[in-house]
Amino acid sequence: MGRAFYLLSTIPSKGERKSLDLYSHSAKTKWGSVMIDLRIRGLREGLSSAEALAEHLRLTRAVVDSESKVKGHYVRRWNAQLRPNAHLLLDLHAECCGLNKLQQVGVLLNVLLDYHKSYAVQISTFCDLIAHIKSSRHVLPERVLEGKSDRDHPLWVSSLFADVHELGSYIFDVMKDHLLVFDLKTPQGVRRIESHLMALREMFSFQTFTKKLNQKYKSLGKALETSIMSAVTKAFTFLNGKAEPLRNDPEDRLRAFKGLIQHWLHQTQRILKDIVPLFKEVGVDYITWYFRALDPLLCSEATWLERYRAADEESHTVTFELYLSMRDIANLTEHVKDETVRAELKIRNYHLWFSPMVANWISRAQSLCRQYIDKAIQIDKVIQVTDEATFSSSAVDTKGFLLQVGNFWKHLQWPRAAESYSYTAAIVQHICDCAVYYAGQVYTRVTNEDIYKDGQFHASEKLCIILNNMCHLQQALEGLSETLELEKYYQWLEEQDAQTENSSEKVAAIARSLISNLLKNADEDIGNKISLTVQNISEKVNLERFFQDMLRSDKDSVDEETVVPLLDYLTHNLQTLGDFLLPQVLYRVLANFWATCVHTIAACIPNIPKKPGNNYIPR
Repeated sequence: MGRAFYLLSTIPSKGERKSLDLYSHSAKTKWGSVMIDLRIRGLREGLSSAEALAEHLRLTRAVVDSESKVKGHYVRRWNAQLRPNAHLLLDLHAECCGLNKLQQVGVLLNVLLDYHKSYAVQISTFCDLIAHIKSSRHVLPERVLEGKSDRDHPLWVSSLFADVHELGSYIFDVMKDHLLVFDLKTPQGVRRIESHLMALREMFSFQTFTKKLNQKYKSLGKALETSIMSAVTKAFTFLNGKAEPLRNDPEDRLRAFKGLIQHWLHQTQRILKDIVPLFKEVGVDYITWYFRALDPLLCSEATWLERYRAADEESHTVTFELYLSMRDIANLTEHVKDETVRAELKIRNYHLWFSPMVANWISRAQSLCRQYIDKAIQIDKVIQVTDEATFSSSAVDTKGFLLQVGNFWKHLQWPRAAESYSYTAAIVQHICDCAVYYAGQVYTRVTNEDIYKDGQFHASEKLCIILNNMCHLQQALEGLSETLELEKYYQWLEEQDAQTENSSEKVAAIARSLISNLLKNADEDIGNKISLTVQNISEKVNLERFFQDMLRSDKDSVDEETVVPLLDYLTHNLQTLGDFLLPQVLYRVLANFWATCVHTIAACIPNIPKKPGNNYIPR
């Protein structure tokens, strides 16, 4: 009908007759009362040890059943924290039954194990119980501590050992599935693994238990190593089985495999951060056994990549992303301390599966870059980038894009030096070609630009911006070495050379020379385009008309009629050039401009009219 609360600590030594209020279980509503007639008899006389344990077991089950409910429902993953009154009740009952502390803890362990099978108890609770058992081992019979035959053990000791073994078996079963059972992305999942490990450590640190446990598991380290390999195999089989329906279509299979690899990459990173330190505390090298299990599974699943050929642009992108994930997993194998084991891992040769794809990646990237450049030029607009000069959006976008391309390809990190430098050279060539292609497109615009007004050349802001754009791309190439971290890359090649038996082939020197020539040639190509543009402008500057007018004019009118128009023309154009051109471009334009002036004067000198009686004197 309900529940009555009776504080044992307030009962007189001779007992009492008392009326208690009766409350409902959930609403705490008073339903009535119950009369209690209690007599204290002290220790039960004539109870055998088995009977005393059985009575305490029944009471403990009743207490656990009551304490583990919230609103009438059992708590899942219960922390088994009993209220003080419940503890007091169990302690007094154990004392009345003549049970020692170790027997009482053994009974509670048995009850909580039964509860755990249905609703789960937090493993940290069992850690505390094992610790209590260890601290109370002095009450164990001497023959038990000496590890003599089980036939000599009292019944309650055999029951205690059986419960500890059952708990150990359960925890090991969970550890064999820990990658599926626990969510490593959450702190709660990591803490639950830690609790399971600590419970095992407590059990194996008690010599009396260890002798029995080692008969089945050999040692804690060996058992956990087996559990790690089992957990990896089961998790991989489960995840791979979910992708089984996608195997018929190559593109679907590629995307499913990429998702699988990225899962194991992130899982491995989390394991290194959170799980490896936990296993290290119990003397187990988690990551070595982890990769021992994962390596053959991944490699067996990845062999089909050697036959795969990308069907479209998206597939090229997916294969490259897959390559990066595989590379990152391979790099994480450096945490395997045993060099022999690390060298045997096949995933460290991941690049062999992608060798046929690299050329296609670079070719497709170059095609996309040119499309991007063409689009940037089509939607070109003037923007102010610095206080020194103005550019157009196409130059800024193209430079930024090429730097992004450089950062993107920097992650290729092909592991074999003999192939790596050729791929790196191809990437540098690809970026240089794109920069030269942009300069060519800009040069074409200059040659087609209408830069005449009233039949006379006039410098304009638009013309200056076009020149600045080419110089802007030239500067991008100058920063390419830093973007690609080429010096660091050359050092790596030198280290690989030092490890190569054939010392006659110095890959680092070849790569440095080849890549330097590529950058130098591209710089010269863009510089030539700038020079041709400047020369083209200089050729369109027509100063001959001004000088002819000066030479034909009278001395008195030379300033007003001829010199002033020339100075106005020069002032206007030079002012425009000075306002909008980058300094380095301005100097080149001025050099060509003054050279044009000198050549024009020299060309006009033979045509100076000679007056009678005067000698030929150029003005």
